[in-house]
Amino acid sequence: MSLHPVHALPRYLAPMAGLTHSAFRRVVATLGGCDGFTTEMLSAKALLSDDFATSPYVKRSALERVLLYQLMLANLDPVQKVVGKVASMAVDGIDVNLACHAPRIRGVRAGSSLFLDRVALERTLGQLRAHWGGFLSVKVRLGSEGDGWEEVLRDRFDLFEQIGVDRITLHARFFEDKYKRRVRHELYPVVCGWTRLPMIANGDLSDYGEVDRQRGNLESVGGIMVGRMAVVQPWLFAHWGGGSTVEPESVWWAVADAVLEDFPEKAALGRLKLFGLYFSRNYLFGHTFAVRLKAATSVAALFAVARDFFARAPQRVDQPHLGGLA
Repeated sequence: MSLHPVHALPRYLAPMAGLTHSAFRRVVATLGGCDGFTTEMLSAKALLSDDFATSPYVKRSALERVLLYQLMLANLDPVQKVVGKVASMAVDGIDVNLACHAPRIRGVRAGSSLFLDRVALERTLGQLRAHWGGFLSVKVRLGSEGDGWEEVLRDRFDLFEQIGVDRITLHARFFEDKYKRRVRHELYPVVCGWTRLPMIANGDLSDYGEVDRQRGNLESVGGIMVGRMAVVQPWLFAHWGGGSTVEPESVWWAVADAVLEDFPEKAALGRLKLFGLYFSRNYLFGHTFAVRLKAATSVAALFAVARDFFARAPQRVDQPHLGGLA
């Protein structure tokens, strides 16, 4: 049986705050099947003091064949200094987050706030492109829901082309939707026609089956980006469309070991609790696992919870649900 072309599209791990740090990316890269990675969103100013060789957020492994550094750029950030730091590390590319609608991000006029402020957006991206000659992508949503969103999005696509952006990643929800309302996959054939730039589709394309169901809507895109489900199942890319199986418990401990390698204990505890919230969705009674992990006051206590849980041979679910996960 021949595969539909959408099944051969490149597959990327989406950036997720607190989750797609170097430790997690290393595990996904080791499992295989992922065609490209992006750091979690990095404060442009904080990046200036980061050590790219040791920072748990920006250091990379040899298995990460393509790694983009996603920046939270605000209107008055020192773009030239940031680009100089990034360029000195010979990174594969820069991605600018124009999609995040969290109040903290909007409060510094980054993310969705920068997307909606055309003057500031043109100035900021223009400065970035003037000092950065490498690969440049942007991540966006559909914009703000209401009359005229189409005109705004088309205008931003035109601006991206004029400035010299190389690729767009579109999460086909509005800013106000968060993750609660459905992704409008049916809009991809339309919006892809508004720009000559390649577009990556993002949002609830959580497995081979969903991509197959949406294949008519995805024929114009250039790739698939998976976020939340790839954290629930870090082996997702390796097993896309079938293939060998993996023991989830071994993946849990691989992530735990990698996190402990990179972070001091207090920070590691927080990262593992957050990962556990997602990973627990693989199990029928996973919510009890997540609650017990959250209550752990040390890494040793958290590990004891995990050992006890896995010793009980917990029953897995056929399809984990993502409801309530940010």
